[in-house]
Amino acid sequence: MRIPSDDRVIWLEKTDSTSAWLRREQERLPSPVIVAVLEQTDGRGQGDHLWHSAPGQNLTFSILLRYDDNHPFAAREQQLLTMSSSLAVCDFLEGEGIDGRIKRPNDIYAGGGKICGMLIENSLHGPLMKSSIVGMGINVNETFFPADLPCPVSMAGLSGRPYDIKKCLWDFLKHFFERLNQIWDSPRTLRREYDEKLLFQSAHCLCGVGGLEHGSAGNKDVGSTSGQQ
Repeated sequence: MRIPSDDRVIWLEKTDSTSAWLRREQERLPSPVIVAVLEQTDGRGQGDHLWHSAPGQNLTFSILLRYDDNHPFAAREQQLLTMSSSLAVCDFLEGEGIDGRIKRPNDIYAGGGKICGMLIENSLHGPLMKSSIVGMGINVNETFFPADLPCPVSMAGLSGRPYDIKKCLWDFLKHFFERLNQIWDSPRTLRREYDEKLLFQSAHCLCGVGGLEHGSAGNKDVGSTSGQQ
């Protein structure tokens, strides 16, 4: 899959959740398409967990992917999307001088704290993947977080400088689609590099290990034929 053109990236001022917005609108949208928002009021993680993000400070976005005969995707291999998405975040952070590590399955940590969470929702058709919505939150410019969050960090907090979130999105998307294509071109390499980036295979330490589930994310199958949840 190729990185989409400008008209495939939709910026919203405010919405409840970018993934929920895509679920509502996907029938009229092409693929791939990305929706990002400046203010997300009901960002979701796995289960009942919420994702906090100060308006205009961070990247909150979702990517709609549909699979076809040119890119068949077996449902039994869906973990490859988790791996490619997680590595794309690490690649993006590395480009900004930040060493990101993966806490299984797809939370990203840097500098001892959580910098990114994601929720991947897959729609299946028999043994094949029909479509996916990859929802992400990356802490970019926020430096003051609610006290009840377990050790959040941001790019600005780690580097000491602010970022242009719209430029950050485009930089990330380049890495995302490069990694996405590894699902078909080099899945063994994808698996190996994912394992090499796992948090507990590095010397990184975590604060508040008992509270890691806030805003955590994973894979979720949303039916064998329907793309709606």
